[in-house]
Amino acid sequence: MLQIGAVQIFQDPMVAGTNDIQELSKTHDAVSRSKTKLWHRILTHYLPLYVPEADRFHRSSRTDWFLACLEMFPSPHRISAMTKEESTKAAWEVVGRKIEKSLLLSDIYETAKVSTGLPVSPDSDAIRMVRMMQAEGRSLIRQRNVIEDRAVELLAERHDYQLLRTIPGIGPINALTILAETGDLRRFHHQRQFLKFCGMDLATVQSGMFRGRSKISKYGTMSCCRFRGHEDKIVTHELESGYDETEVQPRVQDRGREAGDGSGCGRGAGRP
Repeated sequence: MLQIGAVQIFQDPMVAGTNDIQELSKTHDAVSRSKTKLWHRILTHYLPLYVPEADRFHRSSRTDWFLACLEMFPSPHRISAMTKEESTKAAWEVVGRKIEKSLLLSDIYETAKVSTGLPVSPDSDAIRMVRMMQAEGRSLIRQRNVIEDRAVELLAERHDYQLLRTIPGIGPINALTILAETGDLRRFHHQRQFLKFCGMDLATVQSGMFRGRSKISKYGTMSCCRFRGHEDKIVTHELESGYDETEVQPRVQDRGREAGDGSGCGRGAGRP
C-alpha cells in the first residue's frame, strides 16, 4: 500500500491549528440537536394542549420572540383576561422588531379570546413545566448565536473560509463544519477523494457472479452529508484559489503501473 501510494494523511488538530474550530463545530452541532429535539416537544405536546392556535404565528425556529411571548403568556386565558391595550403594551417589547407589531399583537389577542386551550391555572405545575421548557429553548438559542458569532470572528480572515462562503448554499456554519472535519482541503488531490471522505462515493456489493446496485457508501464522515451536491464545487474552488493544479497526483492505478510492479487498485489489478 505504501509503494503504490494508497495512504491517507493524518492531521493532528493541535498541530494543524484546527482544535478550536473542531470544538466550535461539535458544540454547535450538540446545541442544535438539543434545540431541535426540544422544539419538536413544544410543537407536538405543549402547544396542542395549552396554546393550540399559537402554531399559526410560528415562522422560524431561529427566532426568539415566539418563545419569549409564550413564556410571558403560557396560556391564552392570561391574554384574554386583559384588555387589548394592556396585552399590546405588555407584549410590545417582547415581540421584537416587526414591521407592523400592532397588527400582529391585535391578531394574537383576538385569537386568544376564542382559544380552545386547556383552562389551567397560571400557578399550576403544568404551566411551570411549560415555562421551564420555553426558558430552556431560549437558552439554547442564545448559546447557538454565541457560537455562530465566535465562529465568524475566528474564521473571517482565513482564505479557505472566504472561498467556501462564495459557494451558493455554504453559510458560516457549513463552512465551519467543512474546515473542522477536513482540516486542510489541499490534502485531497482529487474531488473523488473528498467524496469518499464524506461518504458520498458509490459502492457496489459484489460476490462471485452477483453484482448489486451501486449506492452511496455512507462510510465516511457523516457530518459532511449536509454538503451533498457541493463537493465538486468545494474542491474546484480550492484549485482555482492558487492551488497549483499540476500538483494533483495521478490515480493509484497509474502510480502502480509507473512503479512497474503491476499492482493497481480496481478491476484488473495485477493483470499483465
